[in-house]
Amino acid sequence: MKKALTVFLIAIVAVTGVFAATDVDLAINLKSNFFEFGFSAKDNDTKFETPKIGLDIDGTFIFDRHNGFYIDLGFNMKEGNTFTVAGGYAYTEPLSNTMDLVLGIGPHFKIRSNSFDIGADFNCDFKMDMTQKMFFRFGLGVDMNFATIAKGNSMGYFDMQFVIPRVAIGWDF
Repeated sequence: MKKALTVFLIAIVAVTGVFAATDVDLAINLKSNFFEFGFSAKDNDTKFETPKIGLDIDGTFIFDRHNGFYIDLGFNMKEGNTFTVAGGYAYTEPLSNTMDLVLGIGPHFKIRSNSFDIGADFNCDFKMDMTQKMFFRFGLGVDMNFATIAKGNSMGYFDMQFVIPRVAIGWDF
C-alpha cells in the first residue's frame, strides 16, 4: 500500500507540472553498470561486479530554457523483479544549436517484491538532436543507495554505482 501511494504521489506531482512545461522530452534509455563499487554496513568492502543492464523510460519537463524536473521509471534486468522510480531537479544548458547538456539530481526508490532501497541519482547527459522532434542522448550517471527497508531486516548503508554508458532515443514535444 505504501509503495502504491508513493508512486501515486510522484505521478500527481509530475502531471501537474507537465501543464506548465515549455519543453517536454520523453526517452527510452538503455543503461549499463560496467563497474560498481561501494561499502555497506554488513560487508564494508569494495567490489567490482559484472555489467548490469537496465531499461528506463524517463521524462524531462523544462519550464524555462534551463530549469525543470525529471521523472524516471525503470526495470533492472539482471536483478529481476526490481523497479526504479526516480525524480528530481533537471537543468539544461545549450552547447550548440543541436546539442544540450542535461543534468539531473534527485531521490530514487528501488522497489522489490519484499523490500525497497532509498537513494539518490546524479545524471549527466548530452542530448543531440537528430531531427526536429527526435533526439539521441548519451552520458553517465551515479546511483547512490542509503537504506534498505524490509520487514524485519532494515539497514542503513552506503553503496554507489556508476552507470556508464547511458544511451537513449527520445522524442521532443
